[in-house]
Amino acid sequence: LEEVDVEGLRVLALRTTLEPMQSLEAEETLHLLPLFDAYTIGMPRGIEPVLTQAYKSRVFRQQGWITAVILINGSIQGIWQHTTQRLQTVVKVQLFTSPTGAIRKGIEAEVERLAGFFKKNVLVEYEDL
Repeated sequence: LEEVDVEGLRVLALRTTLEPMQSLEAEETLHLLPLFDAYTIGMPRGIEPVLTQAYKSRVFRQQGWITAVILINGSIQGIWQHTTQRLQTVVKVQLFTSPTGAIRKGIEAEVERLAGFFKKNVLVEYEDL
């Protein structure tokens, strides 16, 4: 075993796995998690890197309601909701920070995936918090 630093945390890793782990490139991930998703329900409420304290009440609302969230690289970076009317579903996105081009592209890819699920045309709307 060898002690290594993972984002400021000292942990142990098998020495034989260090070289393959160091050659991995970080991959950007973005997911639209639904209401009451297991990731959101199971996370401790006080973990700042996963959810900034300022937005905690937007995700964990009154009477146990848990909002649908936008998960970017493992941290909650916004919320979303959808409404369906006849032939179209509208996905309203509220990000906690200004979206980059890559984030918009990732949201559009997730919404395209939802279009297949809803079997309807899906439109994305960005809203300010």
